[in-house]
Amino acid sequence: MISSELEIKYNALRIRWKQNLLGVDESNLEDQDIKNIVEETAKKAEVNWNTMDKSKHRSFLWQESGSESISGHITECYIRLKQMAAAYCMKGSSLEGNRELLKDIIDALDWLYANRYNENSNYYDNWWPWDIGIPLRLNDIVVLLYEELSEKQINNYMRAIEKFAFDPTVCRPDKIKTTGANRVDMCKVAAVSGIILKRGDLIKVANESLREVFQYVTEDDGFYRDGSFVQHGAIPYTCSYGAVLIEGLSVMLQLLSNSPWELKYPEVNNIYNWIYDSYEPLIYKGAAMDMTRGRAVSRYFLQDHVIGHEIVSSILRLSTFAPEPHGSTLKSMVKYWILSDTSNSFYKDMDAVSIVSAKMLIEDSKVLPKEELIGHFHFANMDRVVHRAPGYAFAISMYSKRIQNYEDMNDENKKAWYTSDGMTYLYNNDLNHYSEDFWPTVNPYRIAGTTVDTTERQVVLQKYGLGGQRKSSKSWVGGVTLAGLYGAAGMELESGFSTLTAKKSWFMFQKEIVALGAGISSSDNRNIETIIENRRLEHKGENNLVVDGKYMPCDLSWTEHLDNVKWMHLEGSNVGADIGYYFPGSVNIEGLREKRYCCWKDINADGTSNRIGRNYITLWVNHGLKPVDEGYTYVVLPNKSAEQIKCYAEKPEIIVLENSKELQAVKNTRLNIIAANLWEDKERCVDYISCNKKASFMALEKDNKLEFSISDPTMENQGTIQVVINRAVKGVESKDEGIDFQRKGNYLRLIINVKEARGKTFNIKLLL
Repeated sequence: MISSELEIKYNALRIRWKQNLLGVDESNLEDQDIKNIVEETAKKAEVNWNTMDKSKHRSFLWQESGSESISGHITECYIRLKQMAAAYCMKGSSLEGNRELLKDIIDALDWLYANRYNENSNYYDNWWPWDIGIPLRLNDIVVLLYEELSEKQINNYMRAIEKFAFDPTVCRPDKIKTTGANRVDMCKVAAVSGIILKRGDLIKVANESLREVFQYVTEDDGFYRDGSFVQHGAIPYTCSYGAVLIEGLSVMLQLLSNSPWELKYPEVNNIYNWIYDSYEPLIYKGAAMDMTRGRAVSRYFLQDHVIGHEIVSSILRLSTFAPEPHGSTLKSMVKYWILSDTSNSFYKDMDAVSIVSAKMLIEDSKVLPKEELIGHFHFANMDRVVHRAPGYAFAISMYSKRIQNYEDMNDENKKAWYTSDGMTYLYNNDLNHYSEDFWPTVNPYRIAGTTVDTTERQVVLQKYGLGGQRKSSKSWVGGVTLAGLYGAAGMELESGFSTLTAKKSWFMFQKEIVALGAGISSSDNRNIETIIENRRLEHKGENNLVVDGKYMPCDLSWTEHLDNVKWMHLEGSNVGADIGYYFPGSVNIEGLREKRYCCWKDINADGTSNRIGRNYITLWVNHGLKPVDEGYTYVVLPNKSAEQIKCYAEKPEIIVLENSKELQAVKNTRLNIIAANLWEDKERCVDYISCNKKASFMALEKDNKLEFSISDPTMENQGTIQVVINRAVKGVESKDEGIDFQRKGNYLRLIINVKEARGKTFNIKLLL
């Protein structure tokens, strides 16, 4: 027997969880967004109820979810029953308190226990429904209907969950260790089961098993100190599995607060660092960056603003109980995201609790929205880069011998072949560019930023083969950050589909991004292209393209070879979304304007089959057949008018110092910054800087000071990098640990110990 005091605590936690599931009461029932939730909940429940087989000798609950060999069908049944249970319990619902509905729900629960999910069931098909998908929903249903279920029924359902999910540290039939989001979900299962059964030992297991999730990692799954988040061993997943993780942790922290099982270990505070380091750079005006969403980008119901809002909702939840100064900072951050997402209402797809909390925040005049995030963020441990300047964000997706190029699993993400071959993303005031069906309609062979051959690929279902998902044999993939504002990135490209190889670099300043390619070679008899742009246009497809002052045709059949192009300007789909391109030395460009028709099912077996038409303009450099040491140079100038691009082309503020397969380097004359990627362990001189090893480095000279930053992108140098600064240095203002220096005449020699640095940027500030 448990004490009456403990009994009260269990009941309080159960009621807290029920309130979290519903979120509707008399105080908010008149809010239109809450009314919409109540009506939609009842509508879904009504459909489920009407279509459910209620016959005495039924062999399924819903015909479309009746397979005895697809485990996901069981999950689908519990999802529908949860919707029905919510409608029965929800204040204001047209089905609130409907006893006939209640009877049919409970009969269905008993049927599932007898025929699909019980302590004698065994795994088949996918493991996830058995260990996570079903238990999460079944627990929620039991909490919602707790007073209506018999003790025997509750114990039956819990025994089924115990068979699969009471130990959150392992999963699957072979009991492999759980990590990341999967660990969090299974801890949630254990905790809520413990609350239902009034078993403190289960809640304690959930609490203790979460501790490992809050810790930083140096390999495999989890959060890295540079802000990277990896799941499935080698996939950047901050805004997919990471979204599930942050939601689960925020819920668990809230659920168990002020209880005997509150999460009190010191590692819990790492979650606030993750918000600043891992999530904030990857959310642009409410949209979660797709390059960290893995195969989830192929899910039609989970496009970038939808999942972005879910992450924002989790951070909002954290802000309500976070200690200061985190609480205030998170609230300001959330307020900025909600207000800046002017094309997508935060309240549209949110749960009632989040809507109420968000509206209170927006109405709180004491909380000011945070300023736009400006800075350069290099996620070395997941081969991703984000560069944020006023009015735009630029991102790069790469892969290496450490990180896989893409994930094709469960017949999802079937045409993602080149999404990490240096794909570049430009976020600006065209807030829905990567929403509104971008992924099924964009040409998967011509992704912006990539160097590829466009030979037709065969879509290989994951169960029949890997379809091209792989790691590279190359380690030089990474970059450097300077002054927190500027950055360099590079990728030694090794194609997974041909003999194509290349050296690709990006040098990112606040006004411009310089893209260099060198050593582009392929012995296959295939056309090799570098894609400068593949931009989705407004719905009529009439965005103006100006080439060297001449307007190109706007019809969707336009295609043209453009000789000796110096500059281009593409009109944005919204104010503040124009894009300029400058080509040092001029270049020949291929242009295409087209309407592409595809459907989500083309990239995801569970997608819709409705054909969708979207308009695109594509610009690329054709390197021809069997290129040898070919290259490219172009500069992206976001948010500039045609006149501004013309002026820039007449008086450019960047100089390409070298673009070869040994060294790629530029100088920004406006900022007085030198940036370079050195591809070989061979001493090379770039202006006044000499370097002897593979490295990415940048130097800023201003006001009699020199700020120098360097990294080992290969992560393989177990010794040092030596750099000579040919300047008369008066002293060292500051330096990172790991940098030693020697004065010799009029120059300074730096010795940077990069052993085990994992791509970290080392900084030193010199007085001149």
